Amino acid sequence: MLNSTINEELARVGNVEEGDLVLEIGPGTGSLTNVLIDAGATILAIEKDPHMAALVRERFSSTGRLKVLQEDFVRCHIRSHMLPLLESVTSSNAKPRYAKVVSNIPFNISKDVVKQLLPMGDVFSEVVLLLQEETALRLVEASLRTSEYRPINIFVNFYSEPEYKMKVTRSNFFPQPNVDAAVVTFKLKPTADYPPVSCTRSFFSMVNSAFNGKRKMLRKSLQHICASPEIEKALENIGCAPTSRPEELTLDDFVKLHNLLVKV
Repeated sequence: MLNSTINEELARVGNVEEGDLVLEIGPGTGSLTNVLIDAGATILAIEKDPHMAALVRERFSSTGRLKVLQEDFVRCHIRSHMLPLLESVTSSNAKPRYAKVVSNIPFNISKDVVKQLLPMGDVFSEVVLLLQEETALRLVEASLRTSEYRPINIFVNFYSEPEYKMKVTRSNFFPQPNVDAAVVTFKLKPTADYPPVSCTRSFFSMVNSAFNGKRKMLRKSLQHICASPEIEKALENIGCAPTSRPEELTLDDFVKLHNLLVKV
């Protein structure tokens, strides 16, 4: 990141302040890490590259505010690393705290990061990510009845409240990528605020099945769950046409449909 103000904006958007515990994915040489530490945060940084992990660990060794794990994030059990750190921070404060995620992540693991972090509302209050702009728009702004509306949109809104914050042009990076980036925030929902489904696993299994036959009507693509007439009746009961396709249903529609069709 060539522009230090972008890192400062990431910290500002994440409301990073004194005493916060922040997860950073892929710190590289530590330009964002430096801003987060200056804001008063303690950092758990996960860095796959051994050279970069050693470099950033050495750079901030005197601060006492950085722990570096040399691991591949997509294979890392984040909760087992975060909870002990969060407990130690909470024990020294009067009120319980949640950790935050503030990261400029490699674009190629964006979906893996989102899928791993968003269901962790018991650990993190918010996730701030610098993503490829196309990905950011797809996650946050995909609308019903468009080709961009996919299961990941149902997932994101099930677990969080996403918001597109700002565009970051490619000229701010070295080496310069072929695409622009954007800052997105995900305000994570606590478990009590998740949509009321009897089983999240069966819910997302149904959603994925629905979109696997995206051009098909739901009465066809969900036949493995129950017979077409029952699917048509359930769709009518939730106020949808019996010929509905997946891109026509909102998150709330899918929740209601699941609770009518799936017996757990």
